[in-house]
Amino acid sequence: MRVPIACSLTVEEHPDRLEEWRAFLGTHIEAAQLTPTEARLKLRSGDEAFTTAADLALREKLCCAFFEFTLRLDTEGRWMTIGVPDDAAPILEDLLSLLPAKVRR
Repeated sequence: MRVPIACSLTVEEHPDRLEEWRAFLGTHIEAAQLTPTEARLKLRSGDEAFTTAADLALREKLCCAFFEFTLRLDTEGRWMTIGVPDDAAPILEDLLSLLPAKVRR
């Protein structure tokens, strides 16, 4: 079954969530590898970045089920991957526009 490209946040909730993403991406991401439908984000070291990523990903998935989030730990660091279906690529692009220019690749 295909998941609809839709968000259940209210108009009032949307600006606050965008600000949460802006703060998260500006504070906790040190590098990003981007494609039109996926972002692989390297988290800064420390538990705060990882727990904040998990919390934000869970809440985003609850309102926008089409997003796919993966958190991974490996010898090179801690990673958050965000994926979307092809027809949601513009939504991911909008979200990633909140990334600081210095971390984009």
